[in-house]
Amino acid sequence: SPSAAVAKRPEGMNKPELLPKTDGATTVVIDVAKLLSDRQQRELSRQIADIEKASKIKLRVLTQTYPNTPGLAIRDYWGLDSRSLVYVHDTGGLGENNVVNFNAAPEVEKQKPFDFWRRVKNKFGNRYYIQEHGDSDTVVAVVNELHDAFAPPPEAASGASS
Repeated sequence: SPSAAVAKRPEGMNKPELLPKTDGATTVVIDVAKLLSDRQQRELSRQIADIEKASKIKLRVLTQTYPNTPGLAIRDYWGLDSRSLVYVHDTGGLGENNVVNFNAAPEVEKQKPFDFWRRVKNKFGNRYYIQEHGDSDTVVAVVNELHDAFAPPPEAASGASS
């Protein structure tokens, strides 16, 4: 039917029971979808710390398979504010065009042109990229892209060549 093509906005979830038992202030990745290895989680945490130090942006990563998500419960858990950026990687219920999602607070959103967010979403959130690289490597690649954008290495930032 023609109405099937119209995207239905997913129902807001609030499942605090899916939050980790760890402190939200020190837990920067919530892997509800169980995509990431311990090594990948450590690497993401390191990249996120760099981004926060360089740009004062509070990046947090949530992997989920909608509707299996803590949803709105992440707001209080992570203490999201005007400098927060949440990258949600959804492996299912939101549809194949909504795998890579950003929820950027106004202070964060205005640091990059609108097409930056769309470009990252389109580059990594398409089914071909995900089929080729897998979900876990896609999560790492998206965070690497954000790291390059918000915490570039000093030589890249100054334009110096090696």
